[in-house]
Amino acid sequence: MEDFSLPDTCWKYNTAERKQSRRFLECVEDKFLTQLVSEPTRGGPSLDLLFTDREGLVGDVVVGGCLGLSDHEMIDFSVQGEVKRGASKITSMDYWRADFGLFRTLAERVSGEIVLKGKGVQAGWTFFKEEILKAQERAVPMCHKTSRRGR
Repeated sequence: MEDFSLPDTCWKYNTAERKQSRRFLECVEDKFLTQLVSEPTRGGPSLDLLFTDREGLVGDVVVGGCLGLSDHEMIDFSVQGEVKRGASKITSMDYWRADFGLFRTLAERVSGEIVLKGKGVQAGWTFFKEEILKAQERAVPMCHKTSRRGR
C-alpha cells in the first residue's frame, strides 16, 4: 500500500499516458498483482493504491474520511490471512527412497535379445518401455507433492 502519484493511470482499463506509468503497469502485470482501490483517494485520480498477489488475502476495502490534516482519504481494509488449501492430490516419484538395486534387477530381465526376438521395432519398443515402466513402478515409491504458498 502506498501513494504512487500516477494520476495519468486508469486502473479500470489498465492504461496510462506517460511512459513511466506504462512501465509501472507492466511491472504490476508481470508480478500478477491486483489493485484493490476502486475509487479516488485525493480529488479525481486514485493515487493511493493497495496491491495483493493472492485472491482472498485482503478484503473489506473502504475509502473514506481523512486522518488529521491530510488531503488524502483513508483506505480501511482487513487482511484475511492465509487461505487454507486442501491436501495436494498431485503425486510424483520419490527417487530419494528408490530401490535402485531392485530396478536394476528388473530392468536386466527385459534387456535380453530373447525377450525382443521376433518383434518388430515398434512392438519391441512398446514392450521394452512397458516393462521398464513396470520396474520403475515397483522400485520407486510415490509421494504427494507439497507446494510452497501455491507456487
